[in-house]
Amino acid sequence: MGDLLLDLQGIYKDFGPQAPVLHDIHLQLKQGSFSAIIGPSGSGKSTLLNIIGLLDKPSSGGFYFLGEDVVQLPPAELTRFRGQKIGFIFQFHHLLPAFTAIENVMLPLIAHAGRIRPGMREQALDILKAVGMAEKADNKATELSGGQQQRVAIARALVTNPPLVLADEPTGNLDTKNADEIFALLRRLNESKGIALLVVTHDPRLAQRCDRIIEVVDGRVLPEKPRPKG
Repeated sequence: MGDLLLDLQGIYKDFGPQAPVLHDIHLQLKQGSFSAIIGPSGSGKSTLLNIIGLLDKPSSGGFYFLGEDVVQLPPAELTRFRGQKIGFIFQFHHLLPAFTAIENVMLPLIAHAGRIRPGMREQALDILKAVGMAEKADNKATELSGGQQQRVAIARALVTNPPLVLADEPTGNLDTKNADEIFALLRRLNESKGIALLVVTHDPRLAQRCDRIIEVVDGRVLPEKPRPKG
C-alpha cells in the first residue's frame, strides 16, 4: 500500500439549510488501495463520490489530493486537475456509439491535449491490450457486447494513467459472469498498475472482495469493522 492519496477533513455538504447530505466526513485513501463504498439508497454515497471526483465542492471542510488543497483551485485548474488525476467508470459505459473502441479510448487524451497528437493511438491500443480488447479496437461501440463495452470504458478511464479511478456501480448493468470478469479485471489493473480504485456497489459479494469497505449511512461514514484475515 502506498502513501496518502487523498484526505477528507470534516467534509459537510448541504443543498440549503433544510437539505444536509454529508456530515463531518473524515476519510483517507492511500495510493494503490482498493476500496468499496456501500450504503442504502439516499445515504449520500453519490454525493460523496462526486466530491471525491471533483465534480462537486463541499459546503465546508478540507480536501487534499496528493497534498494539494483542491477546494481552493479555480474552476479551470480544477477541471485540468480532475482530467489528469481521476478516471471515471460508470454503470452505463457512456461510449459514443458512432466511434470505434480505440477512438472512444483516445477521447480523454485528445481532450487534455486539445488535438490529436502522435502516439495517442499507440497509447490507447496499449491500454486496450491490458483490458483484453485490442482485437476489437476498430469495432464500433455498437458492435460490442455489454461486457466488452464496459472493458472499453475501463480502458478509457485508465488511458491517462490517473492515480485514482472511481467506479460507480461498474458491474450493475451486467450479468453475474460478466460482473465477476469485470471485477477481476479491475483487481488485476489495481495490482499491476498501482492505481487506487474506489468502487460504489450495492453487491455485498463484490464489496467483500475489496480490501476495505467504507459504509455510508445517513450522510455519515460509519466506523470501519475489522476485516477477517485469510
